[in-house]
Amino acid sequence: MNCIQRSVVLTEGVWIDAPVLGLGHSNGEQRPLNLAQARDAFERELVRETLRVHGHRIAPAARQLGVSRVTLYRIVTRLKLSECESAPTAGAAGVTHLSSDRIEP
Repeated sequence: MNCIQRSVVLTEGVWIDAPVLGLGHSNGEQRPLNLAQARDAFERELVRETLRVHGHRIAPAARQLGVSRVTLYRIVTRLKLSECESAPTAGAAGVTHLSSDRIEP
C-alpha cells in the first residue's frame, strides 16, 4: 500500500512506471547500501516531490505529509534539500522567511 501511495505522489503523468514503483533499477543507478540511506533517499524524494506539487508551499505540503510546518522545515534543513536544487535562496536550507510559508526551489 505504501508503494502505491508513493507512486501516486511521485508520478507526473497518467501512468505509473516501474522505476517509480521501485521495480526497475538501471545499471547506472546505485541502490542504497543500508536502511538509513534508503530511508533518507525515500524521504528526500517524497518531500521534494510533495513540495513541488504544492508550489513549494510549506503548509499544504506538511498537511499532505502528515507533519507540522515546523517538522517539515526541520526535515528540509536536515536533508539539505535547498543544496540539491538548482537555485538555492538565502536563508538556512533555502527557507526564505518563516512567515512566508514557502520554500523556494
